[in-house]
Amino acid sequence: MMSLSRFSQNLFIAFAIFLMSLPALPHSFDAADKVDEDIRRYDGYITSALSGAKYYFPQETEYLVLVIDNSGSMHHYSWSALNALVQKVLETFPKLKGFRIFNHIGEEIDINPDGKWLSNTSNQKRKALDRLRSWHSSNNSSILSGLIHTLNSLNENEENISVFLMGDEETTEDWDSIATKIDAISSIIKTQTATVKIHAIGFPVQFFRPSTLQATGVRYAAAAREVAVSSGGVFIGLNSSTVNNPTPQKANVSHKPGLAQRIVTLLDTSQSMQPAGSVLRPPYGTAVKKGMLIDERLAQAQQAVLQVVDSLPMGSRFQLYTFDQESHPLLPQSAREWLNLPSPGAKVQIAKALSNITAAGPKNFESAILGLSRISPPPDRVILITDGLPNMGVESGYLGVATSNKARFRLLRAAEERLPEDISLQIIQVSLDGTPFSASEFWRMTTFRDGSFLSVPDHVVKSRP
Repeated sequence: MMSLSRFSQNLFIAFAIFLMSLPALPHSFDAADKVDEDIRRYDGYITSALSGAKYYFPQETEYLVLVIDNSGSMHHYSWSALNALVQKVLETFPKLKGFRIFNHIGEEIDINPDGKWLSNTSNQKRKALDRLRSWHSSNNSSILSGLIHTLNSLNENEENISVFLMGDEETTEDWDSIATKIDAISSIIKTQTATVKIHAIGFPVQFFRPSTLQATGVRYAAAAREVAVSSGGVFIGLNSSTVNNPTPQKANVSHKPGLAQRIVTLLDTSQSMQPAGSVLRPPYGTAVKKGMLIDERLAQAQQAVLQVVDSLPMGSRFQLYTFDQESHPLLPQSAREWLNLPSPGAKVQIAKALSNITAAGPKNFESAILGLSRISPPPDRVILITDGLPNMGVESGYLGVATSNKARFRLLRAAEERLPEDISLQIIQVSLDGTPFSASEFWRMTTFRDGSFLSVPDHVVKSRP
C-alpha cells in the first residue's frame, strides 16, 4: 500500500492529465425493461466477465459480503445488470455458508434486521434478490465509506470472507480523504482475524457522460481498484452492455461477447514487467534460493496467459505474441498460423515457451497492434496483458522513451486508433504501478468493444494445480 502523501500526489497529477485527454460523450439513455427479462439478457455477458476472474476468487470462501451502490445513477442506468451480477456472484462459491448485503453508506438490506448472516439457501437468496429490485438510497455514492462501516460490523468469529464492491462512482472529492479511507480499509483488514479478500466491480456509466461529468467514475475506478488489488483481490470493469440502451461513441463489434473464434493474446514483456534485480519465479515446486527477489509480475502475466488458454471454447483458434519495443511471436515456427485449441500439444508448447521469456526494453502498444497484420485471417478478439501505460510509439521511437503521464496517455490513444473497429478487446493489468488512472483508461478502451477490464495482483496468489 503506497503512503497517503504519495497516493494523493499521484492522483492529483494523473487526474488532471486524464481529464485533458477525455473526449466528450453525449448522454443518451432509455428506460430499462422488466428486471427479470433483463437479468436473463445480461446473464451471458456477466458469466463471461466473471469467468476470467474466477481463478482469483477463493473457492474456500464461506461468507460473502456485498457492498452495493444503490444510488440514483445505478438504479437508472444499470440496476437490472447489477441484479444479474448479484445473482451470479451468489452462485459462485461452493462452500458458502452465509451472506450479507450492504449499500454504499453502510446500511444493511432490510430483510436482515438482526444483522445476522443470511443462510445460503434458495429461499434466502430469493428474498434478497426480490428486495434488491426496489432497494434504493437517495444518498450520494461513497462506497469507500460504506465499505469501512461494513468491515467494522463484521463478526470476528467467521473466516474466509470475500467482499464484493459493486458501483459506478465515488463522490468523495478530496483525494486526501480518499487516501485516508483506503488506508483505513487496509488497517481494518490487517487487524481482523478472518481472512478477508476484496473484489471490486465497476459499471461504466461514466463513459456515457460528457468528460466534465466523468470525475466520480474515474475516482471509483482508481480507488476501488487500489482497495481490491491491494487485498489480493481483483477489479473488473464491465462493458457497455451493462448500461441501459447506451449509444456507444466507439465501434460496435458485430459479434456477440464470448463468440470470438480467432483470439490473439498480446503479452507485455517490456522491462517494467521484471523490476530491476528480480528474477523469474522458478517452476512451481522448485526451491527458491535464500535472498532471491522473485518477479511476481511477469509470473502473474504468464499465469494469466495459461488461464486464457484453459478457458477457450472448443474450436477456438489462438495465437500469442510478446512485445516490448517490437512484436515477437511466442512460437516463431507458427507465427503466421492459427493454433487450434483446445489441443494438448499446443498447450504444452505455449507453457514451455512462456517459461523461457524474459523482460527487457520499452513498452510499445502500437507495434504490438500493428503486428496483428501478420496473421490471416485476422483476429476477432485481442487480449492485452500488461502492467501499465506504453512509453514508446511508432512515431515517437526516434525520440526515446516517454516518461511523463501526459505523453504516455497520448501513446495509448495512438495505439488504440490502430486497432481495427471490428475487433473486440479485453485488457488484463497485472500491477498497481504507474498512474492510478491507467485503470480507467484501460477500462474505457474495452467498454465499447465487447470486452472487459481485469486488474489482478502483481503477486502470485495461488499456484496452478
